[in-house]
Amino acid sequence: QTAQLNLSKAQASLDATQASQASSAAQRSSSVVQAEGNVTSAQQALDMARSTLQNQQALYDIGALSQQDFKTAQDNVNKAQVTLSSAQSTLQSARTQASTGSNSDAQNLKNAQIAVEQARAAFDRDAWTSFTGAAQSACASTERTISPPWLTSTISASASWRR
Repeated sequence: QTAQLNLSKAQASLDATQASQASSAAQRSSSVVQAEGNVTSAQQALDMARSTLQNQQALYDIGALSQQDFKTAQDNVNKAQVTLSSAQSTLQSARTQASTGSNSDAQNLKNAQIAVEQARAAFDRDAWTSFTGAAQSACASTERTISPPWLTSTISASASWRR
């Protein structure tokens, strides 16, 4: 009864871990996509600011633009470069978090699967023991299923000799 309850709890925990993992993966993916979009927008803004600066430079060189307007165009390019750098840094961080989170999720999932396997083994052992009425039977059965044939026959012979 306890083993069955533990197995149910472990399975529920595994199911919750899988659902959480799916949600986390979607959030990380969304963050990366959003950061990529921000980099693209920042690159486009920088390209536009550079184009404007080139046009402003031509006007400034012939005296058709004030120094203040030319300086503003230069400042806009500098601001756009800073924005692009920031967006690229944010993208790198999002990618790193996606990778790290994925590894963490994988470990959590593995731990939950191990807990289910352990609970299932305890449940099977308890079921076998209650069926046969002897804990030694479960142990001997397990020994036969996981031991190589030469070891099993040696153990069986040794056990028979001791009786």
